[in-house]
Amino acid sequence: MNWSKKNNILIMEIGREVHFGFPIKGINGSSCLTYIQVDLDVPLDQTTVENSYFVSKEDGEITAKYVVGRSSPPCYAKDKSKEVIAKGTKDWGKDGNTLIIQDDTYVTFCYPIGTILETCGNLLIVLDVPAKQSMPENLFAVSEDGEILWQIEHSPKTGLDPANRFTGVRESSISGIVVASNWNCVNFYVDVKTGRVVDTEFTK
Repeated sequence: MNWSKKNNILIMEIGREVHFGFPIKGINGSSCLTYIQVDLDVPLDQTTVENSYFVSKEDGEITAKYVVGRSSPPCYAKDKSKEVIAKGTKDWGKDGNTLIIQDDTYVTFCYPIGTILETCGNLLIVLDVPAKQSMPENLFAVSEDGEILWQIEHSPKTGLDPANRFTGVRESSISGIVVASNWNCVNFYVDVKTGRVVDTEFTK
């Protein structure tokens, strides 16, 4: 399923528009999900406001909503936090393998796009790699001008299975660091500006 966002509106391929109370900063519509997960840009001081919604792919109805906190890298000192970089304000979406920015900039990848997260002025892309294909480093950063800035570095903690890959990405509690999760139950804390893995943790 293809989708796009315009500020606080999710626009679905089925012709449904879903409006939220805050701007959309992330969408996960991976093919393995029956829903689209929409993450909102809720101010950090509003800790009791739902910031993550599940929207049915079938009819566009909201099926669940949550307050999701931000995790911290276990060994990454907060005094190493990168400076706060202004968030982007452009609209974006995806059509199969292609990222569409502001309806006039197109970036095409080798596999379908599963997740888009807007953070620190960049768009982070997780590719929805088919089950029988291998691409463990399926996380990319794209500037709002459409330039591919980096592909995440290889890590032995992606596991021995070459089919292992990232399933999603979200912001952490430290500015400039995001959390990318993979099928091997490992969280990777990644520097948004460079794609370098600064810390990892096993979640099971």
